[in-house]
Amino acid sequence: MTSRNDHTAEGDPEPSRTPVWLRRELIIAGVFVPIGAILLPIAIYMVGQSLLGTYSEQGYGIGRLYGDIFSDLAAGFPAAWILVLSPWLAVQLLRLSVIPLRRRHVGDDQPTD
Repeated sequence: MTSRNDHTAEGDPEPSRTPVWLRRELIIAGVFVPIGAILLPIAIYMVGQSLLGTYSEQGYGIGRLYGDIFSDLAAGFPAAWILVLSPWLAVQLLRLSVIPLRRRHVGDDQPTD
């Protein structure tokens, strides 16, 4: 039998101390926050172009939209933060809505007398 010290002496990295749930949440945020920051403005721009016309009177394109969004993020405007975080927030709401369904199934497994 080997001890923990034997593994670290052989060059094996020390086990991660980050909890599994935290790693999972960071992965989810790492996927959905960039979607909200990069892909969602593109979708908004394209839909806006087809429904409303040009983005501004000066004819600025998607670069100006990104600039406006990121400057609003830096200024702390809640609407910009909600826009960027909305895909992640939607996933969190979906996960929260599933919790009562899981609890219901746990109660159904118990035998009745």
